[in-house]
Amino acid sequence: MAALTKSGPTMKNLSICALSVIPMCCQLLRAQDNPPRDGIGSVAPRLEIGPVISSAKQNAYGATFADYHVGGGGRVTFNFNRLVGAEVESTRQPTGDSYDEIHTTFAAKGTYRKEQERWLKFAGLNFFGVAGLGFLNRPVQIATNPPPPRLCIRCTILQRQTEAIFDFGGGVEIVPIRLISVRFDVTGAKFQQPGPYCCDAFDETRVFIKTAIMFRFK
Repeated sequence: MAALTKSGPTMKNLSICALSVIPMCCQLLRAQDNPPRDGIGSVAPRLEIGPVISSAKQNAYGATFADYHVGGGGRVTFNFNRLVGAEVESTRQPTGDSYDEIHTTFAAKGTYRKEQERWLKFAGLNFFGVAGLGFLNRPVQIATNPPPPRLCIRCTILQRQTEAIFDFGGGVEIVPIRLISVRFDVTGAKFQQPGPYCCDAFDETRVFIKTAIMFRFK
């Protein structure tokens, strides 16, 4: 019987993902040089809290993407200034047959704030990117411990495991009034998961599509 060994993203993959975020951050820094106008968007909210509706897609063991049921959770964002913030988010996505995945992320957020321009007339727009460490808790198939059940060959059982992943993505915020924003995110992560009776690890991918209403506090 081959025991399941846990495998996460390699340091090389994490480095490539992290470096891809740097050019975006440089663009954001240059964009923030112009002083904001007074009124909405003149000062970034210090704290943002809100519920999140999320759906997730997966690609596991070479299979095509499959839709999860819609799930949800919550998010807390702390803005250090108009550009840089940090946030914690946790959501739960049902996967059918009474199973689910719990996705928790600790991320840095860079925001290009243009809400004061009121580009949509009724609301302003902000654009952002996020990147950080995530944890994906889900049930996986593992090899049964010896002795196996009678008349059972290469049997597996389900066991919950937590995988460390690198989350990154971005989106847009619509700001109709100073105290509320509607946020749309798309983030993704890729990691490796070994099969229960195989030494080779298989690539797994998650794509999270999220909508949130954020209540903003000074």
